[in-house]
Amino acid sequence: MGYVPSVTSFCHLVLSPRFVTWFLSPGFTTWFYGVDGELYATFDSFALDPNQTPPTIAHVFVSPAVYRINPATGNATFVAQTDLMLTAFVDVDEEVYAFKGILDGFDHTYNFPVAHNEVVRLDLRTGKTGNPTEVDSSVGLIFGAAPIWRHR
Repeated sequence: MGYVPSVTSFCHLVLSPRFVTWFLSPGFTTWFYGVDGELYATFDSFALDPNQTPPTIAHVFVSPAVYRINPATGNATFVAQTDLMLTAFVDVDEEVYAFKGILDGFDHTYNFPVAHNEVVRLDLRTGKTGNPTEVDSSVGLIFGAAPIWRHR
């Protein structure tokens, strides 16, 4: 067991010897956000092939999904399948927007992928995402978001 850097987080994984030799940077993404009084999480697990430019998803261990979390019990209820690498989401004016990680390259010095985000609408009922809008790639990956409230 060990802590292995992934595209969007540091995570605790059990590595199978057959994957270690030909998959680098296995990891997963998971984030928790409150929307309309409910707690939601996205989760996926995947391995990258860093020898491709940009790196490709070599294997999906856990298909990406949206879950509703009961904060009193911690129980997670599957809601819907969604896209890989949703690195954050936020509720703004009753619309949910997600930041989707886009792989650009791989830094072999630090053994870590290089990526940026696109913004997509996320339907929490269906897991479907809308058309992407680019985010300035110099920002890097976005791992959290909060709405800015203004007085009207």
